[in-house]
Amino acid sequence: MEFGLYYLRRKGIMNCLINKVGKIGKIKKWCIGFICCFLITASLEVLFNIHSILEGYEAVSVLSSMKERNDFGINIYKLELEEPIYIKSISIMGDFKKSGAYTLLLNEQNMFGKEIKSQEVDDFNAAYQIASTNINKKISSLEIQIGEDQGTEIQDIIISNSFEVNKYRCLLSFVFCVLFLLILFVPSMLKEKIAVFYVITSLSVGCLMILFAGGRYVAWDEEIHFSSVYKLASDYTVNWNKAAYMVATKNVPDSNTKLEAAEIRNYLNSEGCNWEKVEDKESLFVEYAKRPFIFMAVFYQLGKILNLPFTYVYMLGKLGNLLFTTLLIYIAIKIATRKKTFIAAIGMMPTVIFLNSTYTYDGTIIASLILGFVLWMNEMESDRKVDTKNLIFIIVLFVWGSFSKAVYIPVILLLLIIPADRFCISRKKVVLFKIGVIGVFLLLMGTFVLPAISNTVSGNLSYGGDSRGGDTSTVRQLISLLSHPVSAIKLFFANIFSLENMGNRESILVDNNEMMTNLLFLNLSSFGCLHEKWSILLLPILFLLFFVDSENENASVKIKFTTRISCGLVLFMVIGLIWVALYLGFTPVGSDYITGVQARYYLPILMLGAYICWNNKIISRMNSLVYNRIIFTGIAWLLFQCIYKLCLIPHYL
Repeated sequence: MEFGLYYLRRKGIMNCLINKVGKIGKIKKWCIGFICCFLITASLEVLFNIHSILEGYEAVSVLSSMKERNDFGINIYKLELEEPIYIKSISIMGDFKKSGAYTLLLNEQNMFGKEIKSQEVDDFNAAYQIASTNINKKISSLEIQIGEDQGTEIQDIIISNSFEVNKYRCLLSFVFCVLFLLILFVPSMLKEKIAVFYVITSLSVGCLMILFAGGRYVAWDEEIHFSSVYKLASDYTVNWNKAAYMVATKNVPDSNTKLEAAEIRNYLNSEGCNWEKVEDKESLFVEYAKRPFIFMAVFYQLGKILNLPFTYVYMLGKLGNLLFTTLLIYIAIKIATRKKTFIAAIGMMPTVIFLNSTYTYDGTIIASLILGFVLWMNEMESDRKVDTKNLIFIIVLFVWGSFSKAVYIPVILLLLIIPADRFCISRKKVVLFKIGVIGVFLLLMGTFVLPAISNTVSGNLSYGGDSRGGDTSTVRQLISLLSHPVSAIKLFFANIFSLENMGNRESILVDNNEMMTNLLFLNLSSFGCLHEKWSILLLPILFLLFFVDSENENASVKIKFTTRISCGLVLFMVIGLIWVALYLGFTPVGSDYITGVQARYYLPILMLGAYICWNNKIISRMNSLVYNRIIFTGIAWLLFQCIYKLCLIPHYL
C-alpha cells in the first residue's frame, strides 16, 4: 500500500492513469471513453435540473390566480404565492399586435431565506405568439407590466419547474468531454496527429457555433455577406424568399430562451416557403471580391436542391465555409516543418473558428494567408532549392486571400526575400520572377488605389464611403489628407500605436472589454466577448506560442536579422493599409480619429508577426507533449467558456 502511494506521488496520478489506459485495447479504450463522456454529460444535466428533481412541478397556468389592474396605461398582472416556490421559467401567450417589451418585478428568496426585490425587462415579438423568460429563482411574488398602448391581449401565463433535458447543453458538454479526453488520454493527438486533432476541434466546435447561431446573423456584417452568397447560389433570376430577405435586411427577431429560439426557427422555416421579391442579375461572372463566397454558395445551393427547410439551408451554407477553411489550415499544419502547435492553436482560437463558421470572407483570408505563409516559411528554411510548384501555390494563396481585402496583398512581397542562389534557374529569370511578383502586387493594389485616384482627379466627390450612411466619402477624405500631409502622418501614427480603436461597437459586452488580446481571440461579435479576466489564461498561452519553444522543437533554425527587418516592413505595410482603408472609407471626412478598425483584421497577419518574434533564446525543458497539453487544454477551456457564457446561457436555457 505504501509502495503504491509512493509510486503515485513519484510518477503522478495522471501519468499512472494514462499508462493504465494505454494497456487497454484501442476499441475498448474508445468505448470506455465515450461511455465516460456520456455519463459526465448525463450527470451534468442532472445537476442543472436539481431544483426540478427536488421541488419540480409541471407547467401550470397562473393567469386565473393573478390580480389584474391598470395603472396609468400599464396593464399589471400580479401573482402572490402562499409559500415561495422555485420558478425555472415563465411564458406569456397572447395576441401580440406589435413587438415590444414587458417588465417583471420579482420578490425572490435567496439561499439564506432573505427577501430580495429584482427587476427584469424582456422582449416579445409580433412574429410569434409566445414570450418566455428564464427566472431560475425562488419566488414569493411576481408582477408583469405591459404597456396598454402595445395592444397586447394576454391569453395565458404559465410558470414551470419541470425536468427538461437541454439538447444544446448536452451536446456542448459531450463535445468538450471528448476533446478533453483526447487531450489527456490520447498522446498521439498532441504529437504526430496535431493536424487531426485540429480538424476534430474545428469541425465539432464550428458545428456547435453554427447550431447556436441558427437562422440569425451573428458575425460582423453577416447579413451583407449572406446576401452575396444568396445571389451567387442563384442563376440570372434571384428569387428572394421572405426568410432570406429578413436575414439580408436584418429583420430576424432575437431570442433569449430555447423556447423562443424554436419559435423563430419555425417562423423562418414557414416564411422560407413564401416569396418576397425577384431581381435580375446581369451576369453570372463572380466578382473577385466575392470569390471566397463560392464554397458557401455551393453548399447553400445543395441545401436548396435537397429541399431542406430554410434554417437548415442557411446553416449548410456556413458549413461550406467551415469545411473549406478547416481544410486549408489542416494542410498548413501537415506540411509545416515546424511550429505545428502554433498553427493549430491559432486555428483553434474562438474568434477564428467563429469566423470560419459564419457568412464572412475573414475565415478564407485567414486560412489562405496562413497556408501561403507556411509554404513560404518552408522554402525559406529549407536546405534544398526552391520548389517552383510551391512558389506558384504561394502566389495563388496570397492573391486568393487578398481578393476581398486588397490591404493584405503586400504579403506577396515576402517572395522577394528569398535569396537568388536558392532558385534553380538563372539569375536573369530570378529577376524576371521578382518583377512579376511586384507586378501582381501593383495590379491588386491598383484595384484598391486607382479607383480612388481616378475619381479624385475627375472630381467625383461622392465616390466611395460607407454604404450604411454617414458623412463619408473616399474622394473627399483623400483630398483632405493631401491638403494636410503632416497632420495625416501624425493621425495615422497616433492611432496605429494607441491600440484604442479595436472594439466591435455592435455589442455592449464587447464595448466594455478593453483587452486587445480578448478582442482578437475571444470575440464572437454580436454574441459578445469574454470578460477581461479570461486574459489571465489567454496571455500565458500566447507567451508560450510566440516566445517559448518546447525542448523537442527544432532550435537549429536561425532567422537572419535582415529577414526579420524585411518581414517587419511588410507587416507594417499591411497594418498601414488597414488603417488607411478604414479612414478613407468609413471615417467621417476631416475627422482627427479613425473608426472601424477591429482587432480581427490582425488575425491574417498574426503568423507573420509571430515569425519576427520566434527565436531560440527561450527554450523550456517541457517536452512537446506537456507543452501541447498546456496550450490545447487552455484553448479548449476558452472555447468552452465562449460557447457556454456567450451562446448557451443568453439564448438557449
